[in-house]
Amino acid sequence: MLHDAPADLAAEFVAEHQRNQAPTPFGKPWPLDAWSNVPTRFLLSSDDGFFPPEFMRTMVAEHLGSRPDEMPGDH
Repeated sequence: MLHDAPADLAAEFVAEHQRNQAPTPFGKPWPLDAWSNVPTRFLLSSDDGFFPPEFMRTMVAEHLGSRPDEMPGDH
């Protein structure tokens, strides 16, 4: 996720801020039968090197039935 950050800044971030991912999202099934009935939008970072924008456009269309809002930036 820090592929385009200066090496010293990336190292500082990892040393001071990186945390382990909680296991719950990967270990327990989603408890609801469906998403809540509320408007949902997706903000896509058009320079993301982790989730390619074209892949995310497809996922948003297939899963949310909409087009993402886009802005410059990375992951």
